[in-house]
Amino acid sequence: MLKGGALGFEAASRQARRVVMVEKSRAVQEALKANRQVLGANHIDIVPMDALMYLKSSRETFDVIFLDPPYDSNLLEQVLPLIKTRLAENGYLYIETRHWPADFWLGCVTARQGRSGALRLVDARRTRSSVATDGRAASITI
Repeated sequence: MLKGGALGFEAASRQARRVVMVEKSRAVQEALKANRQVLGANHIDIVPMDALMYLKSSRETFDVIFLDPPYDSNLLEQVLPLIKTRLAENGYLYIETRHWPADFWLGCVTARQGRSGALRLVDARRTRSSVATDGRAASITI
């Protein structure tokens, strides 16, 4: 299984109602689809799209968001402002990154932080929101 889908497949195995995986790479999309079929995880949606475009066009909110951007990119800094409206009230955000942005947004409380080699791991929770909580999916991986 490719690392890019590990967090989403784990969420699916732990009874997430729905998992949305956003992936731009065609090769990774195909691997994710193959893994989904092998695991019989029909509640996983694989969206063949750039993460920024997905976040800009989607209106869906999520209880859990996993962010695992390419290590040497600035994608996290671009994605974090868009995540604010996608993370449900009391939702959890899990981030794996090498480069932590200078300002993490207000309204989100860091629950745990850690390191694994060069990676910084952050588990945060959104504490206030004006986003409606009905009809949301369980998790998304970007």
